[in-house]
Amino acid sequence: MKKYKIIVYIILLIIVVACASQCFAIDFIEASTILEQAESEVASAYIAVAQAQNAGADVTELITTINLANDLLSKAYFALRVGNYEDASYYAIQCIESLNGVIYQANSLESEAKEIQDRHFFMNLIGSVLGLFFLVILGFFGWKLLKKWYFKKVLNKAPKLAVI
Repeated sequence: MKKYKIIVYIILLIIVVACASQCFAIDFIEASTILEQAESEVASAYIAVAQAQNAGADVTELITTINLANDLLSKAYFALRVGNYEDASYYAIQCIESLNGVIYQANSLESEAKEIQDRHFFMNLIGSVLGLFFLVILGFFGWKLLKKWYFKKVLNKAPKLAVI
């Protein structure tokens, strides 16, 4: 009787393991949904990085990360076309995980680049205003000096009137 119980338990264990793998298997719809989410994440990250780059930020590391995510996404699509839905979802999840923080970093770099641009604009504005101020002041004093010099020179050469 004890032998039969052990055999029954082993058979039940084999059935449970066989059924569990079927219960946790990923089908086409689930894999497609995860792939769409991964593609959306890549697109959002790309837009954020493009905006940061347009602001003047150095985004070479982020572009490298997006390229790696695109490689994972292409592997996921290939696995989906072949019918390997588990690998497709695995690569899509890896793609999503590789993009963690990319949007935040891109937004951070964009704000830093805009702050730097604002600082440069302010410094150029201040420099231009000060330069114009000194140019006007030097022009005024130069004009006064030239006027004084000119009158001295002209008055020394002017004919003197004799007193009669």
